[in-house]
Amino acid sequence: MASRIVGQPIERVTIAHPFLLRTAAPPIDAIVGRRVAALRRVGKRIVLALDGGLVAALHPMIAGR
Repeated sequence: MASRIVGQPIERVTIAHPFLLRTAAPPIDAIVGRRVAALRRVGKRIVLALDGGLVAALHPMIAGR
């Protein structure tokens, strides 16, 4: 999976529900256009290291039911 994502730019960010976004400093739109430098898993989260030193942590919200 990482081989398909690393090096690719973030094209857009869509937040389905406002309560899903925990924190964003700088604003979430700052990652648009940035390239994924590294991808890793930390527990249940997927962490994207982006160029410019930004990091995005995603939780897939899968309950296993």
